[in-house]
Amino acid sequence: PSELPLANPFSREQETAIVAHMDEDHADAMRGYCRALAGLEVGDGDSVRMAGIDAEGFDLLAAGRLLRFPFEEPIASPAEARERLVAMARRAREA
Repeated sequence: PSELPLANPFSREQETAIVAHMDEDHADAMRGYCRALAGLEVGDGDSVRMAGIDAEGFDLLAAGRLLRFPFEEPIASPAEARERLVAMARRAREA
């Protein structure tokens, strides 16, 4: 049971909205996640897009790779997703 994933707390519409917002407005933050949290340098000309988000983390497609970024603790709402994504972006900038 500890290896089973948690149910996605987002409706299809909520997840789509989060992904679209990240793709449209926060490419720099996603490049920072890749660089500081995954050790992958993604240049300004390289594509980086959010593939999905769930209770336990999110996935990015960056420079032809699928990367998983786990949250420290599961989330249960879009507001919690925003808090975690902002905190992770802050951590990436400080790294």
